[in-house]
Amino acid sequence: MRLVRRAFGIHPTYWPGTQRPGLFLGGNDLSGEVPAELGALTTAEELTRDRNRLTGQLPAEMTSLTELATFRFGTNAGLCAPGDDDFLQAWPDGIPDRDDGPTCP
Repeated sequence: MRLVRRAFGIHPTYWPGTQRPGLFLGGNDLSGEVPAELGALTTAEELTRDRNRLTGQLPAEMTSLTELATFRFGTNAGLCAPGDDDFLQAWPDGIPDRDDGPTCP
């Protein structure tokens, strides 16, 4: 990903009013593909990447994020979730609060 507009703090932070660790990247005009390394944030409970210009396919490593309660990646015109059964059955059905984008062809 490439940062374009404003700093957002890559360090783990907390969702307002909670003690849930997460990474909030929404609305930062980010572009490029989502790095597979985000799958290493296995304790993250919140992950938002909506309202950017991200492209490509969500990496399979995202299925390692089993603690997520919130995941948002919608409103990225070029970003999609893998359409294979392994990805779709393993994840994201267990995430209660999610804003899905499209599935890749």
